[in-house]
Amino acid sequence: MTWPAARIAAQESSRIGMSVALRIGRQLSGAGISAGSILAASDPALGPDLTLDAASLTGTGTTLSPRSWERGAGAWSVVVVLPAVMDAGRAQDIAARLRRGALVEVLVSAGAADIGGYLRFGLGVLSAVTSTGPRVLTLEVYDLLYALRSRPYASLDGSGLPQTRLFHDLAGTETTTASSWINGSSTSLTLTNAAGFETIGGTGALRIEDNDGAVIYLTFTGKSGNTLTGVSTTAQLGTTSSKNAASGNTAISSVYFDDHPLIIALQLLCSTGTGSNGVYDVYPVQSGFAIDQGWIDLERIRSVKREILTPETGAYDWRFAIDDPVPDGLVWLSSLLSESGIGLCTRQGQIAAWAAQSLASYDLPSFTITDDMIDGYVDVHWYDPACKFSYNRVQIDSAANSAESILPVTVLPARDEIIYNLADQIRDNEVKVRTMLAGLLADWCHYPPEVVRLTLRGALHGLAEGDVGTLTTARARGRLVSTSDGYSARAAMITEYHADPISGRTQITLMITPSSPSDDYAQN
Repeated sequence: MTWPAARIAAQESSRIGMSVALRIGRQLSGAGISAGSILAASDPALGPDLTLDAASLTGTGTTLSPRSWERGAGAWSVVVVLPAVMDAGRAQDIAARLRRGALVEVLVSAGAADIGGYLRFGLGVLSAVTSTGPRVLTLEVYDLLYALRSRPYASLDGSGLPQTRLFHDLAGTETTTASSWINGSSTSLTLTNAAGFETIGGTGALRIEDNDGAVIYLTFTGKSGNTLTGVSTTAQLGTTSSKNAASGNTAISSVYFDDHPLIIALQLLCSTGTGSNGVYDVYPVQSGFAIDQGWIDLERIRSVKREILTPETGAYDWRFAIDDPVPDGLVWLSSLLSESGIGLCTRQGQIAAWAAQSLASYDLPSFTITDDMIDGYVDVHWYDPACKFSYNRVQIDSAANSAESILPVTVLPARDEIIYNLADQIRDNEVKVRTMLAGLLADWCHYPPEVVRLTLRGALHGLAEGDVGTLTTARARGRLVSTSDGYSARAAMITEYHADPISGRTQITLMITPSSPSDDYAQN
């Protein structure tokens, strides 16, 4: 749940008397992660026997790199002090709760009398515990997305061994065909052993390799014994449509996806295999991270889908298959989404989403920054040092063709092209989807952005990397026509963000691209 506006205002205006509490969850086999109970607090009235040093709560902010759209995780640390007298049972309980990978919830308040008045500052995963004395422990925590490095609990594979990989026993299971499949007519296919060939969301997939090395993808909707039913009558996912499959060919199970990329992400995040974790809990146990739906900002993710990632006409869906289990879910999912300028982030302790937007015409504004909010100097870099090249051509590839945005650039060094390859995902409504993505991504690649670093008064908890809004300040000047005399309601995107509830300050980095070629003195 996002924070109420009045509570945000109270938190952001306070710099003294901040109380902090720490809640440690447990990983529960078969049920994902539980919220747990209060382990430590700076206010002894909350009851725990571990004392939390509120002033020790420090962190590093999240980052976002335009063009590659790679995200750097946020992290924080905090010091807790153990009781002066503690029996062996209590010591063992604390050690068990402070296990690496446990869920850590940091709650803050500017004067609440009980835990119900605290708000979630961060939700993350315990990565390290350091003892700096007989009673002092420093806890280091990564943000919640770090939990996607592996599924939260192991399920057993077909041999009875525990597995934390995504899609184990669903992708990469190999057998042979026991019947033929004739292109254009067959609707069933018998395998020597169909264990591991399952449907996800009503559809399954398999890859068939013939003796000549040709590959055919087929989909199916059901299974009876070792026979797959509802088999597609033509080859799928761009594979050879004229081929037939013979008995004795190699058959490999695949996991099939067909939906909007953010819906696919939500289903992966929520699925537990039980169907009990909200409307997106639709995948088998091996195909989900089992993140509690309450820790996901569904409203924000749906807004990004609706306001940014909807083409002019038709749908924006991906159709693709995964052929092997995935050992690191975070790396895999982040790479999959970033190729189209999409990503996950954390906002107010929940998982949310962002999508690249053209600053010349954006659809989902998230903030307004004015001079009265800024503390101290504004630091402007005319050229982002991380964006090493300007690109003359930005190319978006889908299954059948490509879309291009072409602008001969004059800011050096330059390269001919940058390519976003989505040929394996985008197979429907290709022209409209490519046009949409080119409009969202091109400006970030043609021009090197300006970089604006500043500190804001208040711990602004409602922001996240990828947010787009406006900046108005006369404290600095940029290189652009529109920024050479200061910034007046200038569109910008947050690429670094760190809110500090103790100091009551927020550090952010904004990036700004020209609104048009004529807006850039360097391009004229």
